Amino acid sequence: MSEAIQAFIKAQDDMGSALKNAKNPFLGNKYADINAIQEAVHPVFHANGFMITQEGNADEFGQYIETKLTHTSGQTFSSKVYLEYKKSDMQSLGGAITYARRYGLVSLTGIPVEDDDANTANGVQHMRMKQATKKAKNGSREERLLERG
Repeated sequence: MSEAIQAFIKAQDDMGSALKNAKNPFLGNKYADINAIQEAVHPVFHANGFMITQEGNADEFGQYIETKLTHTSGQTFSSKVYLEYKKSDMQSLGGAITYARRYGLVSLTGIPVEDDDANTANGVQHMRMKQATKKAKNGSREERLLERG
């Protein structure tokens, strides 16, 4: 298995959930905005050697936003989300770009999106358990090194 795939798996394992922190005024549903997604994704993928870019481009199928995760090894993972918007309407285009960036990042990283309620408490507990497990593993390694010392 490649170094980049191993790093991707570790990043997904270390990643928490993005919280639904915004409300759609038209439908009334809650969703995780682009900032919530980025706050949950960027730190863990950066810590595992990934650069994240989101660029606009076009091909024979239309305009799209391409989300790329490029690992320090040079391997790249990418996803394209095609834009749907009203022509000659910059606000519609801006909304389509934000939507494509959000969905590209969610689909490529596999980040779970949860409601900011009881799930939040469960997520905090889950992250604390992960941190405690890591500390215990690191402590065990440190103790073995000291014993050898």
